Parts: sequence; C-alpha cells; structure tokens
Amino acid sequence: MKVRIFILFLLVVICCISLTSCGESKRPIDYPDTTWTCESDNIKFSVSKDGKITDATMVNVSGKTVSISLVFADIDESKVSIISADGQKTYFSGNCTYGKDMFSVFVTDIYSSDIKFGSTRLTFKRS
Repeated sequence: MKVRIFILFLLVVICCISLTSCGESKRPIDYPDTTWTCESDNIKFSVSKDGKITDATMVNVSGKTVSISLVFADIDESKVSIISADGQKTYFSGNCTYGKDMFSVFVTDIYSSDIKFGSTRLTFKRS
C-alpha cells in the first residue's frame, strides 16, 4: 500500500513539474519593440511595435553592410530564411530553437556565396 501511495505521489510531482516548466516558445517577432543581435556573424534586426522586422542588416564577405529581411515560418515549423531586403535573393535558411531572450538558427541551406559563417549555429540575443 505504501508503495502505491509513493508511486502516485511521485507521478503527481512529475506532472506538476512538467506543467510549470512548460513555457510557450515564441519567435522574435512575437516580442515587439526589441532588438536581436548575432555578434559572432554581424547580423542585427529590430522588431517594431506591430511585430514587423525593421533595420535588419548583416555584413557580407566583402565587409559591406547589406539590408536584409527575415522570414519566420509558423512556430511549429521552426524555420527562418534570410533574404535580401528587396526579396530578390535568398542568403540562407535554417531551423530555429526559441527562448525568451535568445534564439538560435542552425543553418541548413546556404544559397549565396556573399556570406560566410564562423559556425553553422547562429545565436541571437535580445536587447
């Protein structure tokens, strides 16, 4: 009898911990009035009050700062594409993991030789 009560108690504790540790993942566009920076690869963007990407830039292999745009897929897909500001060129895409103050992009496809990464994992921090 004591073993059953102990197991039941353990299951209740595990369930409570699971429910309290679950946080809803959000994309950067779900955090209005923020700025996100990947210092290692010189990529930066801001999110406006209405959740739109603004002031997005990256430094290309020539050391020139170019305007870009980020396209986030639905949260279920966890994908992002980095394209030129005019939408004519795709630079790279990857899979994301999201946190409250940071997110990471695991680069899966590089479409342009205009960019070079120090790593295939790009970490952006919120400020």
